[in-house]
Amino acid sequence: MMPNAERRPWRQRTRCVIACAAMLALLNGCAAASAGDFCLIYEPVYTSTADTAVTRAACDRNNAVWWTLCAGFSADNGPDGS
Repeated sequence: MMPNAERRPWRQRTRCVIACAAMLALLNGCAAASAGDFCLIYEPVYTSTADTAVTRAACDRNNAVWWTLCAGFSADNGPDGS
């Protein structure tokens, strides 16, 4: 049988792991889903001269997706004016 001093670190680690797992489980799913069409809620992102090249590239990629998906979209008529 192990003395109490040798068992304590194992118990402390186990309790820590359980506490961390419980916190992660409670944080899961806190974000609410948007109830809207992407083309209605997305606004193109504009860059500044102070932005880095990486930031400008990320904005350009997001804006390209918006342009590809929503180019013919009208808030009144839906996609492609239909």
